[in-house]
Order: sequence, then C-alpha cells, then structure tokens
Amino acid sequence: MTRRALFASLVCLMVLAEACSLQEPASLDDPELLDRIGVETPTDIVWTRTIDGIEVAGTTRAADPAELSVLTRALAEVPDALVSAADVRTIYRITDAAEEDLEPTTLAFARGPDLYVLDATFAGIYGEGVGPMEMARVLSHELAHVAQFRRLTADDAGLILESPTDVDPLQLAESTRDFAAATGWRDGGSDPRSPSWVLPSPGGTTAYGATEPEEDLAEAVSMVSMGWATQLSADRVAWVEDWLDLDADRVATGKPYIPAGAIPTSSETDLYDTRTVSGFAARNPEPLYWVALGADFDSTRAEIGAALAERGVAGAFEPIEIGTVPREGGRFGRPDGVSYWVEVWDFSGSAISGAPDGLVITYVVLW
Repeated sequence: MTRRALFASLVCLMVLAEACSLQEPASLDDPELLDRIGVETPTDIVWTRTIDGIEVAGTTRAADPAELSVLTRALAEVPDALVSAADVRTIYRITDAAEEDLEPTTLAFARGPDLYVLDATFAGIYGEGVGPMEMARVLSHELAHVAQFRRLTADDAGLILESPTDVDPLQLAESTRDFAAATGWRDGGSDPRSPSWVLPSPGGTTAYGATEPEEDLAEAVSMVSMGWATQLSADRVAWVEDWLDLDADRVATGKPYIPAGAIPTSSETDLYDTRTVSGFAARNPEPLYWVALGADFDSTRAEIGAALAERGVAGAFEPIEIGTVPREGGRFGRPDGVSYWVEVWDFSGSAISGAPDGLVITYVVLW
C-alpha cells in the first residue's frame, strides 16, 4: 500500500468508524448503465446550435429563434454552480409526439447527461407560452437530475443495475439517499434496490417535491436557483448549498423575492397595470403570480420592497388608485437592465367572485 493510499484509509477510519469506504465514481459511459437509465441519443437530428458552450440539437423542422432566445435568457438565470455540476452534454428539442409515454404534465425531462425540452416546455404550464424566468425554473429542476447522474458512484451503479425496472434509477443514487436522510424522508421498505419512500412531514417543499425524494431534491435545487429559498425548509436549503457549494442568499441576488408560504398560481386576466407596463416597451413581458393567504397587506408590501433592495433590485411601491381593492405597484430594476413591475393586491374580505381571501403578488418580468 502506498503512503497516499494508507493516508486515505486512515482518514476514512477517523471520519467513519464503521465500514468506511471511499466512493468511487461510476463509469458513466457503461452501455449497460446508460441503457438502464434510458439514455438514447436521438438519431433524427435536423439542426444544432450552441448556447454558452452547451449544444442544443433539434428534431423539429427548424430551429425557432424565439425558443433559442428564451433558452439563452433562461440559462443566464441559472447559477453557474448548477450549470457546472450538471455539465449537460446536449439539450435536445424534440416534439411531444416523440415521447408518447410521457405524463401529460411533463414539461421537460433529463436522461443521464442530456436534457430534453418539448412542445409543452415552450407552451408553459398554462399553455400561454413560457418566459425565460419560468423556463429557468424548469431547466434548474432538470439540471439537478443531470448533476445527480454526473455524481453517481460505483455503488449507485451496482444498485441501479440490480434494481427492478420499475424503480426510478435516481431513487437509488447516493445523492438522493443523502438528501432523504437530511430532510426527513424514510425508506419503509427492506430492499435498498427497491425503496419505498415516505415523507412523514411534507411541509417545507413543493407539492411535486413531496412525491419522491429525487423530485424533492430537484425542486429544492430549482427553488434555491430561482432565489425562492424562503419557500423551503432550512434543512433543504442547507443541503443544496453544501451539495452545489453555493450560497443561497448570493444566488438570490437580482431574483424576484417571494414571501414564505406564498403559493404560485395563474390568472385568466392580467392582474397588473397593463397600461403602465406597455409604456415600458418591453419586448416580452412575463407575468408571474403568487397568492399569500392570511398575509397582511402593509407588512407584505414592506417585506418585498426591503428584500428586493437587499438583492440589489432598486425601486419603490406607490398606491394604484384604479380598481376596487387596495393595491400598490412599482418598477424595480436590476443592474443588468432587466426590471420587474411588482404589484400587491389585497383581496382579503372582498366580495369579488372567485378572488382569493388574501393577497395576490404579481411580478411582470420586463425582458
């Protein structure tokens, strides 16, 4: 044994007194492992482009400049630490029809080192077209899965290859198991090759995150990446910070601030001052909405204004006299030229049909 190997063994014994072993990385080009994970390179590529060093390849008839613009702006919103950890090989633009077995709600997916975007990705959650900020959230989630693949260990590969085919391979990854242990997930099964995950306390994550630990992990990475760590439990934020070696507060610089407990929502009507927003001459205004039930109007407005200032986004709220409910809005600008039109509506106790009994927070991203 060399002196270096002996030192490594001693370190292991000091850190873990019980059966310590250095985690060797998996061979990520093992054909059997790639087949189990479902990695298949599309053979009908029509076009290729490069965005910030990332290859984008499409099976659609032609590259859509508007879609490439959204991807470019979205990737610029993703933390460098996540982009580096994922080291995504290719972003494939395919049609929904190419993946007939996908669930209807799937907006994008990752397979091994690759990320796939679809017709539905660009249609957005509500089918009205996606903007760069929402696209960044989707990409951050899938890049987390790619990063998980990049960090598979040899032990992970062994579990994956021995597991039943109906088990999501990423459920068996060391990253998933480590995240699960840190955030309250419990494996109710007896076979590590076929875990039965349970989350006794589902608070502190999103509704989708509460379905499986690997999705909880990706949702936590996505929320931190978007500057929305206030929506997560402290243990999830701490885990993401350690895993990606980043600071959540620093990542939040320039990002929209959302108070803890606010719930993302949609609106069939524009819940913002459209005349004022149109006067800013933004090419692609992107509205984002949240509902804060039981929140106080004045304190929430003050909280948002103060938090945006801390994030380097300068602006101020002013009363908006139009309408039948208390409402304030203002333009908040980032140093890079992107700005937000932010409004807070107070529907508490209003008699408006269908209105939430609380606040609506609107961010219109002015790209």
